[in-house]
Amino acid sequence: MWNSSRPEQHWWQDGTLDSRPIHEILAARDIGAVFRFLGARGWSRAALAAATGLAETRIRQIRAGTQHVESYEVLQRIADRGFPQSTIDRLLRSAH
Repeated sequence: MWNSSRPEQHWWQDGTLDSRPIHEILAARDIGAVFRFLGARGWSRAALAAATGLAETRIRQIRAGTQHVESYEVLQRIADRGFPQSTIDRLLRSAH
């Protein structure tokens, strides 16, 4: 169930996923890894779906790597959900 909490700000500064720094994940615009990163911090597929406006099925596919996010509008929607400005900038850089 979606709780209205936002990602912890410090996650975006010093967080890692499988020893990969979050800043590298963001620079690569690897949304599947971003979703796995948030999942490792307690965010369910339902919470991600509620936060991004994507269907849970799509969240699952993106997390699994069978679908990719290429649309600037989808990236913007994801970025608008509680990410600090520096994180948004890294996520959206060169996506436009």
